[in-house]
Amino acid sequence: MSKKIAIIIPRASKDLTGGAESYSIAMAESLSKNHIVNILTTTAKDSLTWKNYYEVGQEKVHQNLIIKRFLVDMERPDEFWQLNGIIQKNTSLEKYHSLSQKLKKKLIYSIQGTAIPICEKWIRLQGPSSKGLYNYLEENQDDYDIFVFVTYLYATTYFGIEKIRNPHKIFILPTYHNEPVAYLPAFQKYDKLLHLFLTHAEQEFAEKEIYKSQTSSKILGFGLPPSEGFKPLARRETYFLYAGRLEKGKGVLELFCMFEKYCKIHKDVYLYCIGQGELQDYKSEHIIYQGFVSEKQKYDLMEGAVAFLHPSAYESLGIVLLESFMVGTPAIVNGHSQVLREHIQNSCAGFYYWNEEEFFNFMDKTLFDKTLRKNFSQNARSYFLKFYSLLEYEKRLFVHF
Repeated sequence: MSKKIAIIIPRASKDLTGGAESYSIAMAESLSKNHIVNILTTTAKDSLTWKNYYEVGQEKVHQNLIIKRFLVDMERPDEFWQLNGIIQKNTSLEKYHSLSQKLKKKLIYSIQGTAIPICEKWIRLQGPSSKGLYNYLEENQDDYDIFVFVTYLYATTYFGIEKIRNPHKIFILPTYHNEPVAYLPAFQKYDKLLHLFLTHAEQEFAEKEIYKSQTSSKILGFGLPPSEGFKPLARRETYFLYAGRLEKGKGVLELFCMFEKYCKIHKDVYLYCIGQGELQDYKSEHIIYQGFVSEKQKYDLMEGAVAFLHPSAYESLGIVLLESFMVGTPAIVNGHSQVLREHIQNSCAGFYYWNEEEFFNFMDKTLFDKTLRKNFSQNARSYFLKFYSLLEYEKRLFVHF
């Protein structure tokens, strides 16, 4: 029976790149084959400032899928960064994963002791808050059968959930990963909701580290159409590939520094980068920026790469990794991400590294051992088809909805 489903996310548009944003659009597209789906979001495009960008109102994607956008009440103020530094003891994301276990536990213990009013002030300042969105949820909640709140972190989820009287209508797709603020005690209020996890690793992290108990949950995974016919672009260079936001928090600066060291020995190797961000002006003769590209260009670049490099320590799924697997490209990923590590362990389609020495070693093996790379390529494609094809994803999706 057809249902009316609301997906609530801080920002949404087909021209946005990003894990939660891309996932939400893809999930909405699939659900709209059987149901009526509304994406309820804000007019923000920039996730650092939440500045209003898109027009307020409705964007009709097709008959069963509409995006409704509401004004952001305020841009993210400087006060947020000050409070963020106090709560996290000025520990940046890129430094957190390299802390010793003793220092990590000390920081987590401190964060877990944050008073709820301080937590809620942090969430409110982080944003994006939208009275228009909250009022819409409260006034129209009886019109929807299911509300899916995407990402645990933001105000639209934390304060939006409070507007829904019937908790049985609420699903949360939290996209948890091991970052310091995940341990804020305010997020414990989600523990009785039905969770939609993207991977087993995310579920394990949430239940063992955040809630300390089992959740009511389902594992959705993800799905892409298993397209054929991509052709590697004609390139003279031997290159590896990164795709995603060019930000320190994604491990990109660390990747750039390691790659430059590697190229002092292997001078004929390059790193192609798809995407934009604060590090797009980083200068290196071995790093070649592609900016935003079409879907076909992205997959062509993926298929022509020696391997896909994923340096992020904070992932709840890793969509671009799965896209590279779709075209049979192996990967070298950051072992500090439990989710990415699990993909490599289950697929046997690449390596995960813990330090610079391992990174260099795995780069060498992938670059020079053609037999190994061929086996990885076959394993990558097989893993994608078995677990992440669109057909398999939609089977799981429609069971749960």
